[in-house]
Amino acid sequence: MTILRLLVLLMVVLGSPRICPAEAAREVPEHDGDETAIVSIRQSIAASKDEQEKALLYKKLGDLYVSREDFKSAAGEYIQALSLKNSFSTRERLQMAVAISWGDRLNEAIAEFRSLLRQDPQDSEVRIHLARTLSWSGEFDESLDVIEPVLRQDAGNKDALLIKANNLRLKGEAGEALPLYRSILEKQEDFDARLGYTHALLDQGDEAAARESMALLKPAYPYQENELTKLKEEFNRPRPARQLQADVKYTHYRDTDRNEVDRYMASFGFPAGSWKNVVSYVHTEAHDDSRRNSADAVAGETWVQVTRRLAAGAGLGIIRYTGDRTTDFLFGHLNADADMARGSAGLSLSSEPLTDTAELIEKNIRVAAARAYLSRGLTSRSFLYGSYRYAYYSDDNKSHDLLISPRYVLLGENPRLNIGYRFRYLDFDRQSFGGYFDPNRFLSHQIFVNISFASGKYFGFTELFVGQQSFTRYNVGHYDMIYGGTANIGYKLTQNVSVEVNGEAGNYALQSTAGFQSYQYGIRLSGVW
Repeated sequence: MTILRLLVLLMVVLGSPRICPAEAAREVPEHDGDETAIVSIRQSIAASKDEQEKALLYKKLGDLYVSREDFKSAAGEYIQALSLKNSFSTRERLQMAVAISWGDRLNEAIAEFRSLLRQDPQDSEVRIHLARTLSWSGEFDESLDVIEPVLRQDAGNKDALLIKANNLRLKGEAGEALPLYRSILEKQEDFDARLGYTHALLDQGDEAAARESMALLKPAYPYQENELTKLKEEFNRPRPARQLQADVKYTHYRDTDRNEVDRYMASFGFPAGSWKNVVSYVHTEAHDDSRRNSADAVAGETWVQVTRRLAAGAGLGIIRYTGDRTTDFLFGHLNADADMARGSAGLSLSSEPLTDTAELIEKNIRVAAARAYLSRGLTSRSFLYGSYRYAYYSDDNKSHDLLISPRYVLLGENPRLNIGYRFRYLDFDRQSFGGYFDPNRFLSHQIFVNISFASGKYFGFTELFVGQQSFTRYNVGHYDMIYGGTANIGYKLTQNVSVEVNGEAGNYALQSTAGFQSYQYGIRLSGVW
C-alpha cells in the first residue's frame, strides 16, 4: 500500500465520515482465529452452488482480510464477490471498491466506481473516491474532470480541493495548485494540504518559503512521520539549480571488424544564477589493422528553465583530429524540452563529430541533425516513446531515423521492472564508404526487459533484448536475429560520491556507429555537491 493510500485509511479509521472497509469486518462471526475463519469460509464457498450465497461469502472473506489490513488479499475477494450475481447495497459496493483501490487493483476499483456513478451521477462521495483513484493511476486530467462537479456544487469541499491541488501539482502545474492548498490551510491547518503546499513551493524553486511551510508540519501518525522524513530528504538532495557535479569516465570499445577505441572523459557542472553549466573534455584513441588516430574535444554547454514547463539549452565545442594530419572543427547543439501532461516533448539541432573508429577520425566525418521526440504516459503503468531524426553527413549523405517504443511497468517500486518493444526504421540515401553503418531500409524489432534497483549503498540497471533486423547494404540483403544487453552497477562511496562499472554487448547493427557485433565496458566516478 502506498503512503498516500495509508493516509486515507487512517483518516477514515480515525473519524472521517467516509466509508471505512474495516466496518464490514465487525460483521464477521467470531472464530478460533483468522486462519480458521479463512479456511471455514473457503470451504463454504467450495460447497455452495448458489451465486448469491458465494458472493456474500467472498465479501465476508474480504471483510476478514480488511480487519487484518491485508488489502491486497481483500481486493481479490471483493472482486470475486462483485463479479457474481449479488444484491449488495450501494454502500457495500462503495466500501468494497474503496478497499479494492487500497489493494492496488486500481483498474477494477475505477470500473466499480464508474458503475456506481452511472447509477447516481450526483453522488459526491463516489466522485471523490473515483477522482482519487484516477489520480493514483496517473490519470490526472480525467481525475480533474471527475472532481469538478463536486467543486461546482461545494466550492469549499476539502477532499475535492485537495484532490484537484494534488493533480495539478503532479501534472507540473504547481503555480495553479498553490492557491488551492492555501484555501484549505486558511480555514484549518491540515497535514496533507500542508505537505502538498510545501512540495509545490519546492517545485516552484521557492526553497525559503518551502522550509517555512515545512516547519508547520506536525505529524501525528507514523505515515506522517514517514512523509516528513521523505520531504526532509528532498530538501537535502542537491537540486539542479545549485548543485556542483563532477564526472570522470573511461570506456573501451571493440567490434568484430577489429576496431578498438579507448575514450577518457571528464566533466564539471556548476550553476550560474538560474543557469546550469557544464564544461567537458574528451580524449579518444582509436586504431584498427591499418591505422591509429586520436581526437581531443573541449566543449561547454548551458541549460536554463525558461518557464515552469519549458527548458532550453545550448552547447559549443571544438575538436582536434590527430593522425596523418591535424584538423580542427567546431561543433555544438541547440535544444528545447517541454513538460506536458503526463509526458514531455523536445526539439534539437546539432552538429557533432563521429569518433567511434579510427577510420571515422581519419576521414573527419561529421553529422548535422535535427531531432524531435515525444514521451507520454498512457496509463499509470504504460508509456510510449517516439523520436524522428533527420541527419546530413559531411560526405554528402543523408538519413531518416524513426524510433517507436511502448513499454509497460511490471514492478513500479524497488526494484523497478519494465518490459517493452522497440521499432526502428533507418534509411540512407546511399552507401558512401565513409566508415559508418549506412544501410537502406533498415528495419528492426526488439522485445526488451530491464530492471533497476537501489539497495543501501548499491544501485544498478540491466537490460536484455532479442529480436530481428533486416536491411540492404551494397546491394546485399540481410535478415538477422539480434540479441544483446547492457548493465551497470554502482556503489556510493560517500553520500556525494559514487563509482559505477558498466558494460554492453550484442550483435545489433545500430548498437555502434560502425554496425558490427561489438562489446564495450567502462568505469565512472561521479560526485554531486
